Amino acid sequence: MQNIFEPQRFGDLVFASADTKSVLNDIRTGALPFPSGKHGIILYGSFGTGKTASAPIICDMIEQANSGSALAIEPYVIDCEGSERIDQILNTAEDRRQILSANLSNLHYFIFDEVDSLTDPAQRKLRMFMQRTHVVTVMTTNYIDKLDGGLKDRCYQLEINPLTNAQMRQSVLQRVKDNNLTPPTEEQLEQLIASSNGSWRQVMPKLRKFYGV
Repeated sequence: MQNIFEPQRFGDLVFASADTKSVLNDIRTGALPFPSGKHGIILYGSFGTGKTASAPIICDMIEQANSGSALAIEPYVIDCEGSERIDQILNTAEDRRQILSANLSNLHYFIFDEVDSLTDPAQRKLRMFMQRTHVVTVMTTNYIDKLDGGLKDRCYQLEINPLTNAQMRQSVLQRVKDNNLTPPTEEQLEQLIASSNGSWRQVMPKLRKFYGV
């Protein structure tokens, strides 16, 4: 069963950082052409703040900014904590890049999850790959200080950290409205928010239990 409270589109995402919101909105509107100059996006911040869930939605937003259409094929997701060697990972990615993209922009999208798990030499190899034509790379990390300096220089570094209570309230009420559900009482809403620690990951199961979905 689909989780109706899981973010599905760019408009569902709420960011604690005004700078993060500004950069992504500029990419969305075309005010900041991407990929151009910068070759990737790094989503960094504390645990449970939605970096991994946001990455494919951001890829779709980039595609729409470049072509006017949604992604025709899902991004290729690489779990950097996995056992595959970086050479094997990048060879597979390069094979995909050389195939004509199904996306109208001709771009290929790659998500490197927990990219800080890669060794320094592996990160340098990734840095070279992400500069190839028709490649969009979105990376997630809890430890941006562990990333290669050259890799970071080639990316927009966007902070994804816990929401304030006001931001969480806005997000919960919007999601409830989008799904045509009866809003919780003020007391119920305060209880949901108080126990969330600014993390949408913690709020979602409580909302599902509250609404029985």
